Amino acid sequence: FEPLLADLNARASWVFVHPTAVPEDSKPASRVPDFIAEYPFDTTRTIISLLINGSFERFPAIRWHVAHGGGTVPMLRARLNALAAAARELGPAFGAPEGAQLLTADSARQALRRAFFDTALVADEPALRAMQATASTEHLMFGSDWPFAARLYAALEDDPQPALRQTLSAEAVAAVERTNAERELSG
Repeated sequence: FEPLLADLNARASWVFVHPTAVPEDSKPASRVPDFIAEYPFDTTRTIISLLINGSFERFPAIRWHVAHGGGTVPMLRARLNALAAAARELGPAFGAPEGAQLLTADSARQALRRAFFDTALVADEPALRAMQATASTEHLMFGSDWPFAARLYAALEDDPQPALRQTLSAEAVAAVERTNAERELSG
């Protein structure tokens, strides 16, 4: 993806990271629907790949928007920080790609603080708090996964994400639902 990332960086592009169906031979043999675990894990693997390959370091102008609260990344923050901190010294021992040599002790923290995370299918307080701790309220954006989650949202009646109002202040909800996106996407 090197030429693509270089071009996106040159344009200071907004890049939306969203999972897709995982091939049957690349996931555990289970009868659990992909949206339960494989989609969040696919998102997590993408962020880890960008980190360990030094993509956040080499392409700092790309503005990353990650769906579904970043998958399991908020829970793995400490591990990602440790990975980045040890990449130069230990990377060769565990076969890290060349880009890992660009990482510093603060690389993961900085990359996650600069990224934007949407709230699509992030439906409870602990997950929202973890997202907020990872990226700050200013980097959270409303997401719905419509039309794929239309049945879920129909069951919630008038409020597509009640956890937002139960977790965040009214000012923070307004930022997540509108003003953060207006600020970042208005030109």
